[in-house]
Amino acid sequence: MQAAWAFTVLLPVFAAQSLAPAQAMGPWGVAGGLLFAACWAFEATADLQKNAFKSSDAGKNEFMRTGLFSLCQFPSYAGEIGCWVSMFLWAGFPRTASQHPWIALSPLFTAVLLLHVSGALSGWGVRGAAAGTSRMRAPMSRAGATARVHAQACRR
Repeated sequence: MQAAWAFTVLLPVFAAQSLAPAQAMGPWGVAGGLLFAACWAFEATADLQKNAFKSSDAGKNEFMRTGLFSLCQFPSYAGEIGCWVSMFLWAGFPRTASQHPWIALSPLFTAVLLLHVSGALSGWGVRGAAAGTSRMRAPMSRAGATARVHAQACRR
């Protein structure tokens, strides 16, 4: 599974390096490079903030609501998805993408994995929040988690 993931997310790079003729980096490439730097910094900052919060006393019993986590619930995932979208742009969009549209699978596949498989929207964090634990990948309000668990229980 990991090999399939690595191959799929690197499709823009493979296409740019082997299928498309060499070309100068145009405005899309520059935009992709700048977006990659910004998204990587966003993701790294979110990880540093989360690690610092978890090592504090408040991190043992509270949900993080400061820093980048005050802007969105899953800033690390947002940064990761942004990095792969930027690689799609950086790989020579629009010329490479027009010749090889399948390379768009890279950012789409990454987004589906992060949002629906590994935890953000898959319900993994909901069970942790409902049980009152702090072992969550990202913060979720107790009220929201309780409402979601209640709704799931009502469907059964």
